[in-house]
Amino acid sequence: MELHSKLKYRIISHLSIELLEDLRVGGEESSFMPSGVDLPIVKNKNGSPYLPGSSLKGVIRSYIERIINSLDETSEVLKKYKITKSNIEENDFQNAYNTKGGELGQLENEFQNAGSINHVFGISGYAAPLKISDAYSDEKILVETRTHVSIDLNTGKAKKHALITLELIPKGYKFNTTMIFDELDDELLNGANALHLLILKMFNAGLEIHIGGWKSRGYGLSKISISKIEVYSPQKLILSEKPNIYEGKKIDTYIEERLNEYGGA
Repeated sequence: MELHSKLKYRIISHLSIELLEDLRVGGEESSFMPSGVDLPIVKNKNGSPYLPGSSLKGVIRSYIERIINSLDETSEVLKKYKITKSNIEENDFQNAYNTKGGELGQLENEFQNAGSINHVFGISGYAAPLKISDAYSDEKILVETRTHVSIDLNTGKAKKHALITLELIPKGYKFNTTMIFDELDDELLNGANALHLLILKMFNAGLEIHIGGWKSRGYGLSKISISKIEVYSPQKLILSEKPNIYEGKKIDTYIEERLNEYGGA
């Protein structure tokens, strides 16, 4: 069954996230902080700012999903790499997953209709083969504060005499994270495996994407790139052997060769 397919490769991509503009990923809102900050950024227990892996995964998923859904069903890219769009709602798959009586065929059918985006990033009832860790900077981050005029959501205009103070991470800092993808050996998942490689291709070219909140006020533009890729076969994992490592120009070569397996460069 597709939900229990054999592992083909475990691909670990080491990513760098460069802040091209100031960035804020919000923490718990509080106007009672000694600093007087209304909107603090998220920090770990030691007070270090970081980018939650769940937020990064959500941003990347939304970006990729928007692109895939913008392609016509007859798109050569979709056909070439067997990338499929979702034909079900998330709760349909969850309902099939929770069905009593062992209706395995229904679950398999719903999984097949879930589409490549869900096959990569996951859907309720199906654990995602792609995971992203929290991102941290090697530098000590000097957090800044900024004051903005508060906006009335009903009118879209500035509120009189209403200011709001927020924390931000200044542009120029770099964060590091890892993305793990379990490439499964199943023909049904070929589109998902190819889509993951296309995402890597975007990253290797330097993908500019908005992260965090307050985008309309000029926050969050960042560039994601790849510093290194590690590839484990099942044998390397079970024997604790070192992975195949790709850096520099070898990253592009690896991606193109793997894409050839799924339909061409």
